[in-house]
Amino acid sequence: MLYNIAGFDICIESEEMNSPYFSNYSPFRISEQKNENVLFTLKIRNLPEIQEKPSYEFELDGCCYSIYLNNDTCDIILSINNSDQKKYRLHAKKQWSEIEVDTTFSSPDDFFVMNNFIMMAFIYSSAYFDTVLIHASCIKQSGEGVAFMGPSGIGKSTHSQLWLKHIPGSELLNDDQPAIRLFKGKPYIFGTPWSGKTPCYKNDGVSLNTIFVMEQALQNEIIPLSSLKLFEQLLSSCSLMREDIQTFDRITRTLSVLVQQIKSFRLKSFPGKDAAELSFSCSIGR
Repeated sequence: MLYNIAGFDICIESEEMNSPYFSNYSPFRISEQKNENVLFTLKIRNLPEIQEKPSYEFELDGCCYSIYLNNDTCDIILSINNSDQKKYRLHAKKQWSEIEVDTTFSSPDDFFVMNNFIMMAFIYSSAYFDTVLIHASCIKQSGEGVAFMGPSGIGKSTHSQLWLKHIPGSELLNDDQPAIRLFKGKPYIFGTPWSGKTPCYKNDGVSLNTIFVMEQALQNEIIPLSSLKLFEQLLSSCSLMREDIQTFDRITRTLSVLVQQIKSFRLKSFPGKDAAELSFSCSIGR
C-alpha cells in the first residue's frame, strides 16, 4: 500500500493497514506513486534472533528498546512494559530505505508497535532528505504555519485551541508530531499520521512562519530567541538516536539551516484570548 507523508511516498506491504487500528493513515493513502522513488519500503518478515549484545538500551513511554547499530544496518528490539514481554523486531538497511518488521497482528499491542515502527522508519529515512519530526502543536492560518513547542503539559495544545477559538481562519494541522521539511532551503511544516491524543491526521503542508517555545507564566510576554537557543530547543524536541552518527549528523545539518530561516520566540503565556492575540501579532499577523 502506498502513502504520501510530507511529500514523500512510502510503501507498506501489509494488508493489515486496512485495519481500523491504522485509520490515522487513511488521509495519506494514495492510489499511485507520486514521486520517482519511494522513501522507504516496509515488509513483514520472520527475522532471525540476534546473538550479539545491543549497542545501547533505553526506556521510553512504557516501552523498552534494545538498539543494535552496525555499519550498514540498524536493528531494534522492542518490548512493552507490563505486558507478556513479547519482543518485536525491526531491521533497517542503510539509510532506512528498506525495512523489515517481525510481528503478528493479534492484539492492540501489535498495532501500537507497528505504528511506532512506521513512525521511526519515517523519522530516520526522511532525515536524509532535510526533514525532521518535532514534538509540537501547529496551526495553519492564512496559508502559513505556526508551531508551539515545549515539554509535555506546558500548554502547546491549549495555545493551539486558543488560536482556533480567537483567531479567525485558524486550523489545527497537527497536535503532536508534525514534520518540518526544507525545500530549496525554505522550511515547510506538514501534518502527519501521528498526532498524539488528538485525532488530527491531515495530509497538508504550508510554509513555516514562526516557532514559539512555550513557558507558563502569570503574564503574557514575547522574547525573541537566538538561532542557537532555537537549535537547542529543536534538537531536544526531535525524535532521534544520537548514537546513530549518520542520522544524527543529517538531522543537525537540517536544524542548522532551519534556524536561520524562521522567526522564533519564547512565549510566556497565561492562557486566554490575550495570549493568542499576542502570539498571532508577532507571527502571521505582522
